[in-house]
Amino acid sequence: MTSPSSRWLRYLDYVFLMRPMLFFPGWATLLAGFLLASFPSPYFLPGMSFQLTFHSLGYPVWLAMLTFALAMGGSFIFNQLRDVDSDRQNRKLFLLGDGHVPLSHGYIQAVLTCLLAMGMALTINRTFALLLLAFILVTGYLYNYAPFELKNRPLWGLWANMAMGWLAFALGWSLAQPLGKSFLLNSLNYLAFNTGLYLLTTLPDRDGDAAARKITFPVKYGFRTTIRWSGLLMAAALVGGGVMKDDLILLISLGTLPFMIWMLRQPTTERAIITLKMGIFFFVLWISMKFPLFFGIALAGFYFTRFYYQRRFNFDYPNFKGR
Repeated sequence: MTSPSSRWLRYLDYVFLMRPMLFFPGWATLLAGFLLASFPSPYFLPGMSFQLTFHSLGYPVWLAMLTFALAMGGSFIFNQLRDVDSDRQNRKLFLLGDGHVPLSHGYIQAVLTCLLAMGMALTINRTFALLLLAFILVTGYLYNYAPFELKNRPLWGLWANMAMGWLAFALGWSLAQPLGKSFLLNSLNYLAFNTGLYLLTTLPDRDGDAAARKITFPVKYGFRTTIRWSGLLMAAALVGGGVMKDDLILLISLGTLPFMIWMLRQPTTERAIITLKMGIFFFVLWISMKFPLFFGIALAGFYFTRFYYQRRFNFDYPNFKGR
């Protein structure tokens, strides 16, 4: 007989099928776009015009974050539905692969969350809704399904993931300003940094992806080439932050720099994973210096996710280890 506590945890399978821990880098990028569009000089460093001023997240931003979470969650489910075989090879994301959530339920949940996200987006503004539609089309459909299947084409997969991060920044920017030249210039450093992080996410799954005939960037171009491109992109974000006097991306990049150098000096999967996790950590941390409540949400999400995976599967996730 299933205990009430076990039954309650099983209901949470549908929440964690949406991979909520991945919401935080997406939310951080959205908030970065909103911050730079809302405040002409949102600086962080003494001598670079920074004042440690906190900002609250008003109703439109909360609504945008919830809407974006639903779009991300639905798209992540579509991705898992298409990657059941490679996820089994990589021994990860087992909710669908091990039958804890039926595939039919996954499709229904993905469709409903994306439709709900679009309905909510229309109440924010037209630009936000169009950007969110583009995000869902790229991440949910073009990335996963024939005839496109961008995830199985190394360069197209790279471009698709660049578009995902760029669209997240654009969503935040559109809450405060129209898109234009200023948006394009301000988005470049975040595009570089997030793309560098994305390349690191592909490394742990390289062998399983190759076995499942999924041709990702490291499968096609190799482990060390992927590491070098990741380091180059994160270095570009650091330099760009200094040149453009964007203290937010500069501080995020400086925090990640020691780990990036450590990874480049001795490239291993473990070091790549730690660099990835620290890059996300510093992104969330410095966004939280302007929006303190965001850090509380991230901390609560981290520990609640650990509780769920430990109690439900005796599985150590999430963590700051190199695995």
